[in-house]
This record gives sequence, C-alpha cells and structure tokens, in this order.
Amino acid sequence: MSQMKGAIFSLMIFVAVVVPAVLYITITNVYVNAFLKTTTEVDQVVLQEGGNTATVQNITNGLKDKGYTITLSDENNQPLDAGEKVEPGDEIKVHYELKYNGVYSEQTLQSEDSVHVLRR
Repeated sequence: MSQMKGAIFSLMIFVAVVVPAVLYITITNVYVNAFLKTTTEVDQVVLQEGGNTATVQNITNGLKDKGYTITLSDENNQPLDAGEKVEPGDEIKVHYELKYNGVYSEQTLQSEDSVHVLRR
C-alpha cells in the first residue's frame, strides 16, 4: 500500500511541477521564435520600401491583430507618418512590442532595430 501512496505522490509532484514548466518553456519558445522572425521580415520590408509606405502600413496593421505593436521613427525619434519615405543614408528605428498570454500571466516581448536606407 505504501508503494501505491509513493507512486501517487510522485505523479502529483510531476503534474504540479514538471508539466507547467514544460508548458511555460514551450509556449515562450514558440512566441520568441515567431517574434524574431517577424522583426527580421519587417526590417527587410522597411529596408526595401525605404520608409513607412503603404506596404509597410498594411503589414503592421495586419500584425496588430496578432498582438504586435510596431512603430517607425526617424533618427531623432520622431514618428514617421504613413506614406513617408526617408532619404538614402538615413536611419529608421523600428520598435516592436508583442503581448501574449503565457501560462501564468500576460507576457511582453520588446525589441528595437535600426534600418539604414541605402537606396530608393
């Protein structure tokens, strides 16, 4: 009978500690990988478009539905208006924020990248 109690106790510890830890690590890993992929792809689009064009606006608006907040600003941290392009050689700062529901609470990922526009 004591072996049965030990087995049940071990199973309860496993379910109470290991399963939530694995869930937390897995969910965080999935969101971080998706976040990094998104930041890389948006940076490439901003670089190719040369500013906050309609294409960039469509992409950022589509990502809002998934919990992303993406803002573009110039070298002086002044926000770029929709449709605004910058001159070659200028820098665009792209700030990313993703809010998602983790295992225990809402989590936030943030990043900021710089894109140097080399040509139009």
